[in-house]
Amino acid sequence: MEKRSVSKILGVILILLGFFFIANSQANITGAVIGVSISSLINSILGIAFILVSVILFVFVKRPEYYNKELEKIIEDAKRDKDSIFVLDASGIIDYGKDLDKLLQKYKGKIYVPRQVRKEIEDPLLREKLKNAIREGAVVREKEGEVFKHYKEKSKKYMEKIRGYVIDVLEGRIPKSRIGVGYARRWINKMQFYMEERNIPQTPESLLEVLKKSKISKADVEVLATSLYEKERHNKNPKILAADLDIEYGVDEAKNDLKEVGEKIKYIFYRHYL
Repeated sequence: MEKRSVSKILGVILILLGFFFIANSQANITGAVIGVSISSLINSILGIAFILVSVILFVFVKRPEYYNKELEKIIEDAKRDKDSIFVLDASGIIDYGKDLDKLLQKYKGKIYVPRQVRKEIEDPLLREKLKNAIREGAVVREKEGEVFKHYKEKSKKYMEKIRGYVIDVLEGRIPKSRIGVGYARRWINKMQFYMEERNIPQTPESLLEVLKKSKISKADVEVLATSLYEKERHNKNPKILAADLDIEYGVDEAKNDLKEVGEKIKYIFYRHYL
């Protein structure tokens, strides 16, 4: 079952429990016994808490459009759109692993592998696959150009925003962006997983330190910038294969900020979702 479906089911259960506790608290309020009043108060608090959590699940838990969709189905969808292109991020290449062969063999359209992405790939086999992809017609954007530089700057600013939301949450502030709250929580989960693997104590201060040490990947910036550039310059419909919160958030920001350019960009991912 997809995580989005699980979240919806859990949200419905929590909302029902919330209303049950609130109704139970109303039924118990007599004013005659202090113990009963305290019990009613606890029921009311639990009811409100369950409802708030369910609202967060419905509103903030977002999944990419292609979440948990088989790669073959994604390729078939792309084939039906003559203007489709794929843009590969290192995280997506690693995540798809052997399934990447399907993409390279079955999809005859353009596959973009930005220069910085190739630098991030350390596995010799993956490097060889990328070389094969390039020989078979994939495009690597090497030229900078003013328009491309413009979209690199835009992409970096989008990705800087999510770090600002994380800092807000860690310092006890509520981010102004509704979407930003959800991304901030997922970013924090990602940092906690990183710290747990390395036995680093987890406190708001240590999380902030890890965040400040992390840098926005040049490859992530190029992936999003390439997608925006190809949409504006050549009217292509980019499909980004990635497993990266910065890129995913950047796509959302582009859709809001650059509606005509950003609306056709798809973020595709179906494994190890954070």
